[in-house]
Amino acid sequence: MACSTMTTASLAKELSQQRLDSAINLVTGLLDTDWAYGDASDALGKICGALKETRDDLADLDDEADPNLLHQYRLAALRTVAELTGFVGFILRSSDVRNSFEIYHPIKEIGAALLGDNIKLIIGSEWNYNPFIYPLPSTVLSDFILVGLPASEAQNVLLLPVAGHELGHAVWRRTPILRQIRPIIGKQVISEFSSRWDEVKEHFPPGMTPENIETDLLSLEVVGKTSEIALRQCEEVFCDLLGFWIFGDAFLHAFEYLLSPDTGRRVSEFYPPNKIRAQHLAKAGVSWGSKYASQLHKGFVEPDSPKDYSSRIAQNVTRDMISRLATDIEKLCSDKGIKRASELGIETAEGQLREVSPAHSGQTTAETLIAAWNIRRRFDSWHVPGVSGDRKLAILNDLVLKSFEVGEWVTRTEKLKHA
Repeated sequence: MACSTMTTASLAKELSQQRLDSAINLVTGLLDTDWAYGDASDALGKICGALKETRDDLADLDDEADPNLLHQYRLAALRTVAELTGFVGFILRSSDVRNSFEIYHPIKEIGAALLGDNIKLIIGSEWNYNPFIYPLPSTVLSDFILVGLPASEAQNVLLLPVAGHELGHAVWRRTPILRQIRPIIGKQVISEFSSRWDEVKEHFPPGMTPENIETDLLSLEVVGKTSEIALRQCEEVFCDLLGFWIFGDAFLHAFEYLLSPDTGRRVSEFYPPNKIRAQHLAKAGVSWGSKYASQLHKGFVEPDSPKDYSSRIAQNVTRDMISRLATDIEKLCSDKGIKRASELGIETAEGQLREVSPAHSGQTTAETLIAAWNIRRRFDSWHVPGVSGDRKLAILNDLVLKSFEVGEWVTRTEKLKHA
């Protein structure tokens, strides 16, 4: 009997479908399990839908289709699997018992105040130690906020304030702030080029002058590249400042814990050097009444001046935008009812924690975390009967988590009363 043989094209198509089916089977299996929070299950459902759509598109392609077209479909299948399975891994780690599930409610509450009650939140751990460079969600998960703490720190509640930075990315994109600030940055970039024309004119077409930068297509390419770098740097600084506004000095301590000692190495041109980020935070801290912001930069290395002209211009523009970014955050948070931590709230929370009791007098998440950091930074002054050394940290961590549980219980009780 003669055996039929598959063409090279049909075999390639079948193997790409197999790759997609394997990913779909993985996600379908995970959907059948229980999740602590429905947002994780919702995210898996969206991922599964995207994988199935890509598989169906490939399956519908005729076996005799143009080889170049088949190649494009197979590339799309590969990209979809490669991108989305990484997020599946993050979602799976969100269910790990090593995580502190108690932090979900306070972050969700803050996120809902900023972006509305329909926000989707997933809190997990990651194997990248620096959560400040966690990749943004794919378009499939554009409605979700991912907050990832380093796996080794997943139970360290004192690092919760870095969630403010991740919330910042969502606020930057889902509120009018990005749309409003983009043209302002563009004008600032052009102004910066004009003021430094003798230094930068070699990067523009011959005969170009500052007066006609905005009308020449080749010049606009140079301006556009620099504007994009400045915009991305401003986004990172905006996220730092939002975290600082929400969590006060607790954000600064978490920032320093994760990023120091500083190597001086820049992650990319889209991120200002750590010392400059710290200086931007210190500038905002003057008006925000921070006790620690002016000291933060001391733990970071003085960066070299960027060699690339676009990065130099972008860094200057970002510096000049700090006051505007801080003002935007003040207005946004005030409009949304997110207040700065009060000294009374911090002092009350610290007193309760020092008495080995959860903070239970209506303190905000920020007030409790600032109080906890105050204790952590002066462990020698915290006397717990029969306890010494490393056990203090575990006790403090548990007290803060219990404080969040109390807060969640109070919130739910109040909602039931008014239901």
